[in-house]
Amino acid sequence: MITTYGRDLIGIFADNNHSADGVARAITEQNLHNRIIVTAYDSDPEEVAAIKSGAIKAIMVQDPYGMGYKGVDSAVKAIEGATLPAYVDTGVVIVEQHNVNDPASQGILDPFTLKKY
Repeated sequence: MITTYGRDLIGIFADNNHSADGVARAITEQNLHNRIIVTAYDSDPEEVAAIKSGAIKAIMVQDPYGMGYKGVDSAVKAIEGATLPAYVDTGVVIVEQHNVNDPASQGILDPFTLKKY
């Protein structure tokens, strides 16, 4: 896509870490850091490196550990007869170059460093 449409593209959204890794490699190989804005979902070490290099501008990172924790907590409360909310926000953190090393970002990139559950 970048090879064919790169001159006309202004942005790319990668909806998973695998596609984000490929897009980041292509952006880097073709030196398009400042021409095409890339955002992505999920996280892996390659995406974090791409954030730091500027190949990816932002990643939206879910909290899978928190999702599991809140899911089990809700299940236990339901079994006990508690009234549950219709919606439970399990959170997302937007990680960018300026906050990739912040504790909140590091905690979501490696949930076991949070020690909040």
